[in-house]
Amino acid sequence: MKPVLRRATRWLVVTLLLAGAPAFGAVTPVELSFAPASSPYLLAQNDWNQLSEQEKQLLKDHRNRWDKYPPDYRSRLRQGAERYQGLSPDERERLQRGRERYKTLPPDERERLKRKYQERQER
Repeated sequence: MKPVLRRATRWLVVTLLLAGAPAFGAVTPVELSFAPASSPYLLAQNDWNQLSEQEKQLLKDHRNRWDKYPPDYRSRLRQGAERYQGLSPDERERLQRGRERYKTLPPDERERLKRKYQERQER
């Protein structure tokens, strides 16, 4: 795969994770934690009050629905926030532009991109 396409795909994935597209949640990268999703440790770790201030700021759009999300989805959102914190300012700016561009896409184009991503994940 060409580096430019690989980078574009990576930005799309991160954008969708941070945007919290509920239909897309099922195809996000596998959780890296060894604790089962129902373990008390994971449940407590993913409680909104346990998030750092930076995580709360990055995930603020999810605040009102946080308790309704399954633990594994909350964990994936936190992983996305952690990856975002590790980006350079230029990478963050590119990501933000990509998020804004994604939000303006027509619904059928969003669905096409989601299907394309799902197909890649299944390989």
